[in-house]
Amino acid sequence: MKRRPDRYRVRFHPQVDPSVAAPELAATFGFEIRILFDFGYLDGFSAHIPDQAVPLLRCDPRVERLGFVGPPIDIGWYGRTIVRD
Repeated sequence: MKRRPDRYRVRFHPQVDPSVAAPELAATFGFEIRILFDFGYLDGFSAHIPDQAVPLLRCDPRVERLGFVGPPIDIGWYGRTIVRD
């Protein structure tokens, strides 16, 4: 059986301040934030999120989207590696 992903990118609704909401969610659901995104159109964070917290995060009214972050892909372009959704 294939292992379920645990790396996710969470995007907040535009009116949500990610510097406040992300730490609150991390403390509530027991995960550590890997990267905090505060770019206006990409407000959110990426984290290793426990399986039991995923459906609860999806129901949080501050969360607009929660998506799996896949493994890095070597695109062979100047030795760069990208991370895909």
